[in-house]
Amino acid sequence: ELQPGFAIELAAAEPLIRDPIALSFDEKSRLYVLEMPGYSEERDDRLGAVKRLEDRDGDGFFETATTFVEGLSWPTGLIWANGGIYVGQAPELLFFADRDEDGRADSKEVVFTGFGTDNVQGLLNGFAWGVDNRVHASASLSGGSINRPGSKQPTLELRGRDFAFDPRSHSISAESGGGQYGLALDPWGRKYVCHNSDHVIAIVYDDRYTARNPFLKALRPAQSAAAEGRQAPVFRVSPVEPWRTVRTRLRVKGLVGGPIEGGGTASGYVTGASGITVYKGDLLPPDWHGDLFTGEVSSNVILHSRPQVSGIGVTASRVEQGTEFLRSTDNWFRPVFLANGPDGALYLADMYREVVEHPASLPPTIKRHLDLSSGSDRGRIYRIVPRGGPRRPWPEIGRVSTKQLVELLDHPNGWHRETASRLLHERQDEGAVADLRLLSREGTSAAGRLLALHTLRSLGALRPGDLSAGLADPDARVRIQALILSEPLLNVSPQVLEAALKRAEDEDLRVRFQAAFSLGEATSPGRLSALVSLLEKDGGDPWLRMSVMSSLRGDAVELFQRLLQSSRLEGAEYRATVLTELALQAAAGAAAADLASLVSRIEQQNSSNPHLAEELARGLMRGVERSERESEFLQVAAQRPLFSRVVSGMVDRAMTRAGDVEAPADERVSALRDLGFGSFASASPLLLEVLGSGDAFEVQLAALQTLSSFRSAEIAERIIGRWASLSPDLRSHALEALLARKQRIESLLRAIEEGRFSTIHLDSTRTRQLLAHRDPTIRQRAARLFRRSASLPDLEEQIRRVLRLSASPQEGKALFRENCSQCHRLEGTGFEVGPALTTYAGGGGEKLLTNVLDPNRELNPRHVFYIVETSDGESHSGIIAAESPASVTLRRPNGVEKTILRRHVSRIESLEVSIMPQGWTEIVGEQGLADLTAYITGLD
Repeated sequence: ELQPGFAIELAAAEPLIRDPIALSFDEKSRLYVLEMPGYSEERDDRLGAVKRLEDRDGDGFFETATTFVEGLSWPTGLIWANGGIYVGQAPELLFFADRDEDGRADSKEVVFTGFGTDNVQGLLNGFAWGVDNRVHASASLSGGSINRPGSKQPTLELRGRDFAFDPRSHSISAESGGGQYGLALDPWGRKYVCHNSDHVIAIVYDDRYTARNPFLKALRPAQSAAAEGRQAPVFRVSPVEPWRTVRTRLRVKGLVGGPIEGGGTASGYVTGASGITVYKGDLLPPDWHGDLFTGEVSSNVILHSRPQVSGIGVTASRVEQGTEFLRSTDNWFRPVFLANGPDGALYLADMYREVVEHPASLPPTIKRHLDLSSGSDRGRIYRIVPRGGPRRPWPEIGRVSTKQLVELLDHPNGWHRETASRLLHERQDEGAVADLRLLSREGTSAAGRLLALHTLRSLGALRPGDLSAGLADPDARVRIQALILSEPLLNVSPQVLEAALKRAEDEDLRVRFQAAFSLGEATSPGRLSALVSLLEKDGGDPWLRMSVMSSLRGDAVELFQRLLQSSRLEGAEYRATVLTELALQAAAGAAAADLASLVSRIEQQNSSNPHLAEELARGLMRGVERSERESEFLQVAAQRPLFSRVVSGMVDRAMTRAGDVEAPADERVSALRDLGFGSFASASPLLLEVLGSGDAFEVQLAALQTLSSFRSAEIAERIIGRWASLSPDLRSHALEALLARKQRIESLLRAIEEGRFSTIHLDSTRTRQLLAHRDPTIRQRAARLFRRSASLPDLEEQIRRVLRLSASPQEGKALFRENCSQCHRLEGTGFEVGPALTTYAGGGGEKLLTNVLDPNRELNPRHVFYIVETSDGESHSGIIAAESPASVTLRRPNGVEKTILRRHVSRIESLEVSIMPQGWTEIVGEQGLADLTAYITGLD
């Protein structure tokens, strides 16, 4: 079913192609198709290939196929550039070229190696040509440590980040990212990715900027942009997949255990988003230019979203309501990839498979009845066009003149623009410069003017006058890119600097946001005035505040002092927020003399505005903590009794507020955190009183975290002594505190040895952490204490026993809230730390129980347990929720996150186990497992 007014046409099919998963057109309109018939268990058979398709008679159907490359093992991405095909085949990125032009590649080069291979559904992919004349791609879930063979380029770490490379020089850099399968760039440089349960994720900024400030805990670049949220509704029309139907029939007949789900599947929401694409063509409606299309392979549909500017970010709303742009009744229809065509049409690759689920997630008794290679000899490519419209001829622009290529940069069809920019980059013809310069100023489209500027840069011909014109362009999107291009010249050209500084007063918030980032590359005193202006105007926006903080170059103290005296900021409701954050940044990077100056400024505020003085003192001390300069700060503070009184008054008030059980929870949490600025001796009695009390979880957690922030040797014994009164939710965080330092681990092991602490409280993940500890003494003690068998019980037999039990969904719901909601969210309850249970529930009870009882069977890199050690000897653990050049963010049960600055990180190590522990039978019993299964699989 396609929306009225449109038609879907078959462009290619088996036997010419099979299992297409990525598409790329060359400059002659030939279509290169990446085939992956080896999905999902036949990697070693090297069945993958690249086919070159041609439509020689011009009827729109590709009737001629040539095998360009064969013998590939799980290839997942490709793009035509530099006269050949780049192919992602983890752990390598390969380049193939056809030098003798016989239609088959005769040369092969390993361009990069080191990409992760952990998960067939999370390998490098999504190759796309960018406005900056580089190939952008996703490192997906598996990341990697990337090297260029024979090169001295340093290893590039890609965990949680994407990458881009220049096909001419093969220089490579890490980029903000974080999707799974699919990457798209709009005509103005904005990047989008998707994840299986989130069909639109926008990349708000490039984290290379925040890497400049080692003390900045930045907001995440990747933000869900779907207006409907993650796991958005899907309106499918396809029937239940046959294997699910077979399973339901077996259950009805009593041949296998487990609940009989309505329809045999949980559906109606996004679980298989793939191949996100920005439509850039000129064949579909004009207002669709820039719209987003995402394949949903599990539900056999294509989702259509329209992004709208929302502050600094975007919000993408579904265009069709109560239906989908395209949906199929054929549940073998698997739209994994979409692309823009030379004719302006939208192309889609239909892998056409019976089963696309990861094999490890299938229940054993069902898997043996499935042919996971079913459909490996099939595959289709379609184009979507207006109904009844004339067919456009295939353009061939590979042989047009350089002047004509420049003209094509202003073409309404995005394929023409991108192909022309790529060819100009490859040709490096200086004869294009004059025409490019003219186009950059007088082009009819913003996209064309933007590409002209970038192409001038790639030819080494970008001049200050070009940038000045670009920075004054009437379109904000061109001004943003001009700011990025201006960065290398800010300290060379006064003309460019002056034009860039003006953008701090730009009418568009997104331009001001980029200006704050770009001006961080300048050394001129004028940049500080621009940063002052930005915070005066936009200091209430956390994104803008972050971009300014990223641009501090040792002048945070001066910026703080200027804003403290600013009349424009005087009445702003966000004044305290801006100044407090600046005090933190200033204290973190200040010299000793500047630290004393900051303290003096806060003392001066105390007489006129004691509340602000307290806020600033709090920010300053947070900055001292962040920079680990406590001893230096104590020497300064000891000479400033007035400041000490400000802090002691703050701690006294916090003590009163924290102990007031009638006070709002958020106020008590803030007060408990302030107690960390006092002494352990004075704060610990109240912290221990709150810990294990009847107070709200967040209040007790704040008490535990503050207690753990002290270095006292008594902390471990105090926590162990309170263990019996701690709730299950809090015990997980208490264990984190106990395992954070070697001294505390030794106390914990001693308590176990003396019988004061039971090993039952240590799940398999924590046990593994101790057994893999860096200290050999701790490893040896742990090995003596944890002599449990690592083998699992007979999994299938245990699953059968559980599924035969009479189960209560209501009891299961109560067990979920008590035991599972720390890491999973269902029906508005819980936290999104582990994977969505609804994804597993769709496979029924056996699939769910298999993953619960053996969580390491299908190890998703997003949910692997990591240990991060810091230079001061602390150890933190959890899943890596976000990573940037400046910081690592760990997520733990109850959604609690810990951000650690990279400057403090001494080691990051994966234990290669799921954050979800084994041993759930011991925790809830087989009856509890049956009840939990009935609850989760019974959800609509």
